[in-house]
Amino acid sequence: MSDLSGGAKCVKYTLFVFNILFLLAGLLLIIVGAIVYVKTSSSGFSQSAAAAGILIIVVGSIVFLVSFFGCAGAINNNHCMVVTYGILLLIILLGQIAAVVTGVIKRDSLTKILNQEMLDSQKDYGKDPYTTKSWNETQKILRAVVHTAIDHGMRVTCCVKLILFQTLAARTSLTTVEWASLTNLVT
Repeated sequence: MSDLSGGAKCVKYTLFVFNILFLLAGLLLIIVGAIVYVKTSSSGFSQSAAAAGILIIVVGSIVFLVSFFGCAGAINNNHCMVVTYGILLLIILLGQIAAVVTGVIKRDSLTKILNQEMLDSQKDYGKDPYTTKSWNETQKILRAVVHTAIDHGMRVTCCVKLILFQTLAARTSLTTVEWASLTNLVT
């Protein structure tokens, strides 16, 4: 290969550095996905909850692979690898567009599935220690949200209303005063 000019060298090393960062991010996603998979598969949630960990692992692997092509192609001035890198980026872009369109179209059914998963996991509350612990932690977080809203005189958003009233109404550890305060905020 011929020597590169100053601007081309700058582009080469910039591409290399950013792809090294993405390579490390892909590796981190693989590790986080493995942790999420282990935690959710042993916590009593359904198989679809454990699938989130697998999805994170797959995304991390794709990021790792694509950034490898970018790194190797840039540092070695390998035209074939850089073209492969560009094609993979185009495929990812088209996949993201398809995912967004699918998400918008299937939003209602996805919401129903998630709500049903949460309601189904409540049936194991008190029976399965992992599920009980998960719901207790969720209640702690929601209690903190309610107290923050009360302290700042804010109204509770529709998302918090949905979570509190649809999934925790049957089994909650909020005190009577907290429920009264919450009822005043959401009405």
